[in-house]
Amino acid sequence: MSAPGITATTRNAITTSHRTLLLNHHKYLPPNNMANEYPREDALKMCYRRLIRLKPLISQRDMVRMTYVQYLRYKFMTEDYSKKVSTSSISLSGLETDVVRQVENSLYFCLKSASEVKKRVLGEDAVSRRRAERMP
Repeated sequence: MSAPGITATTRNAITTSHRTLLLNHHKYLPPNNMANEYPREDALKMCYRRLIRLKPLISQRDMVRMTYVQYLRYKFMTEDYSKKVSTSSISLSGLETDVVRQVENSLYFCLKSASEVKKRVLGEDAVSRRRAERMP
């Protein structure tokens, strides 16, 4: 069993020798109803910025952080999900908002993984309700 390390607590985060957990989520959360109120490109840029802001919380290893950033850049700048779907002959209605909602759900997932477990992420209930409404 390893000896307990030093824990530093601030108003924004709890930091231990192994990880940093967020207490203040406000600058990482997307705006309410983002998928419907903002154009697709703007909504994706907002999510991209917020996912990049999580980089210091992903890992203490530089290699993991660099891989995380490279993966995000590839997904947001190079890969075109709409083009992939159209070439596969699959017809999905509302694809534009679905992509934004999927990215928003991914942001909530990453934010939750870097958050203190006792507190709930704001907006988590809304995402859960939307997911339940879509399921048959």
